[in-house]
Amino acid sequence: MPIDTTLGVLFGSMMAVAIFFYAWMQQLGIGSGATSLLFGSVISLYREEIYGLLAIMAIVILFVAVFYKEISAMIFHRRIAEITGIRTKPMMYAVLFMIALMVALTLPIVGGLLLYV
Repeated sequence: MPIDTTLGVLFGSMMAVAIFFYAWMQQLGIGSGATSLLFGSVISLYREEIYGLLAIMAIVILFVAVFYKEISAMIFHRRIAEITGIRTKPMMYAVLFMIALMVALTLPIVGGLLLYV
């Protein structure tokens, strides 16, 4: 089975499981926060979350501006970047950490459903 078909089936299955548990939590009366987690809500943000997003955005922009050459070399061809002397492993972990941080902080705004589609 091709990988894109597998991912499509896996995504559909996991969404069905998520909707099942969401409905079950609503029936138990404990699922009020799940709606904003699935679909997102800009209105439910606190001032501290907005400041956190602004700080992380500034850190990410500064990181990309400082390491633009290394990041673009890694994206183009990782092995050539290693040969030119760029330490790709720590740089890749730093890029992945920045991506994970931004995804975790934007989850309440955008919602998990829209974030992964």
